[in-house]
Amino acid sequence: MKYNEDGQEKTIKYEIEAIDRYKKSISRKVISGDLLDFYSSFTIISSCEQQWITWIFDYEKKIENNPEPLNFLDFILNVTKDIEGHFLKK
Repeated sequence: MKYNEDGQEKTIKYEIEAIDRYKKSISRKVISGDLLDFYSSFTIISSCEQQWITWIFDYEKKIENNPEPLNFLDFILNVTKDIEGHFLKK
């Protein structure tokens, strides 16, 4: 998957760890890419409940001074807006 951070193209590769149909959630573990330059581990969990989508980032910084993943959060917010726009058209 590709995303843009400060005008630079970044990539991540992930694998799906778990799908919970009852909780309507998907857990993805990042296995390679730019995020792992700053974080030892990075897991993205998305869940849906009625009209709400919840995103959880579970990560461990390699160094305490590494930044929070706010640029990646911005990418996820844009993905959510695109999904919302798609469903509102229907």
